[in-house]
Amino acid sequence: MSKNIILFFLILFFLGISLGFGKEPEALSFDFGGYGFLSDNPYKLYDEVNTVFNYNSPFFDIKIDLAAYNDGKYTPSETYMFGHYFYMNDAYVDFNIDRFSFKAGRAIHRDIVNTPYSVFISSENLPALVMDFTYEGDFFFYETRWIRLNTRSANSYNGTEKDSENYAEKGANYKVFGLHFGDLRFGFQDSITYLERAFDAEYFLNPMSEYFVELITTTEGKPWAEKDNTNSLMGFFADITKPKWYAESQILIDDINGSFLPGIEINNLWKLAWSLGGYYKFDFGKIGFYHGGALKYTYEATYSTADDYSTLPYEYTYYPATEYYLKDGTPMTLNYWENYIGYKYGENSLSFLLNFSNSYFEQTPYAFSLYSALELALNGSKSPANPWHEYSTWSQIKPHAELLDDPYIEKRLTLSVNIEKPINNFTLFFDLALGYVANELVLEDVVGGGTEAKIFISDPDKDHGIFNLTLGASYKWKLK
Repeated sequence: MSKNIILFFLILFFLGISLGFGKEPEALSFDFGGYGFLSDNPYKLYDEVNTVFNYNSPFFDIKIDLAAYNDGKYTPSETYMFGHYFYMNDAYVDFNIDRFSFKAGRAIHRDIVNTPYSVFISSENLPALVMDFTYEGDFFFYETRWIRLNTRSANSYNGTEKDSENYAEKGANYKVFGLHFGDLRFGFQDSITYLERAFDAEYFLNPMSEYFVELITTTEGKPWAEKDNTNSLMGFFADITKPKWYAESQILIDDINGSFLPGIEINNLWKLAWSLGGYYKFDFGKIGFYHGGALKYTYEATYSTADDYSTLPYEYTYYPATEYYLKDGTPMTLNYWENYIGYKYGENSLSFLLNFSNSYFEQTPYAFSLYSALELALNGSKSPANPWHEYSTWSQIKPHAELLDDPYIEKRLTLSVNIEKPINNFTLFFDLALGYVANELVLEDVVGGGTEAKIFISDPDKDHGIFNLTLGASYKWKLK
């Protein structure tokens, strides 16, 4: 398979030359940035050094975005780096031929729907190794994307590998089928996660819905039947873009309980996620309002036994874990909003966002841009690595919709302000976030089920303020 991928890139490269690769217009630039951060809980000072390489042409683009942080979140990459570690935000190539696009590399990837609460692909900046093919027609558009989740895992501490903590090979695929009706777009989305291989060519290349591919290729009793451990999700979206306003809606569905219908005896657990919102451009600026949510267990796969979910987790997350270890053995909590592939807050959550943005004094020396947002997020218990939370099997869960019905829930209110000020080739940045968290989610051992898994549960005694300040500057050096 690796040789075929290399051959595919070579064909694209030489095809690009034949179509005019390298001709005008071209653009080549470097961005250099430095940022200082002050954050709370606990309070600490740290910095980021960042450089971005961008090459753009009519056919071929390259972006490399490399950063170094010393926030203590991950183990330093080298001893001489004064506690910093390297981090890749973007490092990809992008081929564009007329209506076709093919992107490959490590990239921050997005949902087809432009919303802070997208439900298939998270709106958080979460880079992953991807291959993405898109076609954009006048009436029809299509996208298929492979996402590598984890491979050759070696979660270790004190230099000794912990076999029980190493993750199974895991990958995901995501598809979009859509139609244009003037300014209106309507379409179908689906995705799938699978275990024991990081890449599955069938799900990437086959244009059929992932749900039907899964059923056809994994059902027993056929000579081509494959080992399963797969979990598919599906849903629909619609959005409309006008010169002054934008509106969107999106829904994700896994299992639906149909027992309320006559003659239906399916008692599946309800699993739904949704988003809706939009913005309007007034003369004084753009105001937007967005809402998102997900029922409990929505992004978690089904297992029939305790052994299955303790050794073969395949939730809709990048990693089947709630903790990882630094090189010196320090256990670190993996933030759930940095783990979910879909809706940023994961299951058992509701969120609301009101934002405002505008640019002032454009084309003058006093020009600057402003963005501000007020967000309320309500979070109940969630477990990216434990499918039935405190239980050991699906049979212990009641087959009905559950949302924020825990004894306590986390309530998070945040006001954020961002100001960017261009000065020739420089850009100055100011970010401030203020807020309060009541009954914060904390990582705790599973109460029942007899496993070592952990889940996030609201703590009624854990409240604190939010204070995050960022000051920084970047310089753009254009070679052409």
